[in-house]
Amino acid sequence: MRRLCGLCAAVLLLFSLTGCGEKKTTPQTPEEQRVIVCMGDSLTEGDYGTTTHGISDVHKQGYPYYLAQFLHCKTVNAGKCGYTVQQYLDYYRQGSVDVSQADVVLIMLGTNEGLTLSGTENREAYQALIDDIRSRLKESACLVLVTPPHATEDDTKTNYGYAPAVENTRTVVWELGIKNNLPVIDAYAESPIQPDREDEYQPVDGLHLGREGYRAFAWYMGETLSEMTGWWNINS
Repeated sequence: MRRLCGLCAAVLLLFSLTGCGEKKTTPQTPEEQRVIVCMGDSLTEGDYGTTTHGISDVHKQGYPYYLAQFLHCKTVNAGKCGYTVQQYLDYYRQGSVDVSQADVVLIMLGTNEGLTLSGTENREAYQALIDDIRSRLKESACLVLVTPPHATEDDTKTNYGYAPAVENTRTVVWELGIKNNLPVIDAYAESPIQPDREDEYQPVDGLHLGREGYRAFAWYMGETLSEMTGWWNINS
C-alpha cells in the first residue's frame, strides 16, 4: 500500500485520539439505529463499471450496503454517478440529502475532475459543502472526509484517465481536513483498493469496484470508523 506522509499520519492520529477532530460523546441511540450518510459519486452509488465509456451499471451492493452489514447500523447511500463536487453541491442544496439525523457523514468526492486541476470551483464547492453540512449536524455527529481510492493507470482499461484527478483530490482533501479540523480517511493510500489488486477489486474498467471490491472497501471503512469513533464493533 502507498504510505502516508509523516504529517498526514500525525494528523490522522490526532483526529483518531480526539474523536472526529473534537471530543464527541457516544450517540445515545443503539448501534442498529445509528446513521451513516455516505456522500459521493459512482464509487459510492455502487457502479460496478462497464466496458462502454459513459454507461453505468449500478447495484445496491455498493460500499454503503456492506458497511451497514459490518457495523450493524443504518447507512444512507447518497452517491450520484458522474457528479463533480460542484454538481453534488447543487444537488445537495436542492434538499436531496438530509444530514440532520446522521451520526456520521462521509464525503468521498473528487474522482470526477479533481478539486483544483482546472480552476478552484470544485475546491470552493467542497468547502461550501463542509460548511453547510456542519451547520445542520447534531452536536454529537462527525463529518469525515475520504480520499477516493486508486484509479487505473492502464490505458487499455475503459476508464483510464482518472488517476490525475484522484491524486489531486487526495492532496486537496488533506489540506481541507487540516484547515477545517476534520478527520481524513486516506482510502487512496491505505485502503485495499491498490494497483496490485486492480484485477481483483476493479476488474471491469479499472476505476469502479466490483462486488468483492466494494465489500473489501466497506470492511476497511468500517474498521477505520470503529477505531476513529469507538462507537461500533465491526463484525462480518
